[in-house]
Amino acid sequence: MRNALLVLLAAAAVLGGVLVVRPVLTRTPESAASPGGAPGRPTPEQPWAGSPAEPWPVGAAGITMPDSTPATGVFDEQQVAANLAAVKAHLVAADLDPQVMAGGNGQQVLDLMQPQDADLLSQALAHPDTGHDPANWLSRFDPAWAVPVTGEVKVQGKVGFESDGDRGMLVHADVTFVYALRPGPEAAKPVPDPNGGGYVRVDASRLVDREIVRRVQDFRFYDPKRYRVTPGRPWPVPAASSATTGASWAPATCSRSSCRCGRARATRCRAARPPTRTTGPSRCRTAGSAAR
Repeated sequence: MRNALLVLLAAAAVLGGVLVVRPVLTRTPESAASPGGAPGRPTPEQPWAGSPAEPWPVGAAGITMPDSTPATGVFDEQQVAANLAAVKAHLVAADLDPQVMAGGNGQQVLDLMQPQDADLLSQALAHPDTGHDPANWLSRFDPAWAVPVTGEVKVQGKVGFESDGDRGMLVHADVTFVYALRPGPEAAKPVPDPNGGGYVRVDASRLVDREIVRRVQDFRFYDPKRYRVTPGRPWPVPAASSATTGASWAPATCSRSSCRCGRARATRCRAARPPTRTTGPSRCRTAGSAAR
């Protein structure tokens, strides 16, 4: 099998500058199994065999949070802690929730987002295409083609933050998620015999591949006294680039249910607009609405 690697890099353009988040990892886990029969080959019983990610923590425990949360920007110590917790909750819902990973409706993530971004994600979930790809927001797999071998997801990364001046604060996340997958029923269907003579069925019951998702993402928290936002909900900064390379048994394009696997499929990133600024609460309406 080929490497199944998806890198979502968001060294994001931010209102007059570029924020670059340094990688946390010193090396990236190998997606493909070792050659047939070699030690370290992943199996359904040992899906992490041979992977540098094998000793990594499982799930949310692998997301390292700041040791302290001093007042930053316009937010006090408690607000900073709450904002960081909101980012972690977003990462967990988007990349670790079993229902989201199985192609669910993503409501767990939508409930944690600013209304404008929630609308964009809802549209992408309803009508996915290369310009509106839910994989830019979520880790989800088409169960017809890829099924988790285990409920464990290996995770390594950390979250940091800094002041954004009188606008609020910025939170930086650099987290890698590694999923162990087996082919779904579509991948196990008979395929034309390359040597002729009808169709052949490939026994996929023992195949295991590891899919890697790296989220390098910045989140902005605007001052709710100056901007039309929902307090406590992160505003993801638009990603700079997104690309995916899927397993050899994955489809070449994304299906209507927005499968996460695909061969060398580049995706364009969304262009989310910042919220509209206001001079006082009396002029606030909804996030992103035009000023009166």
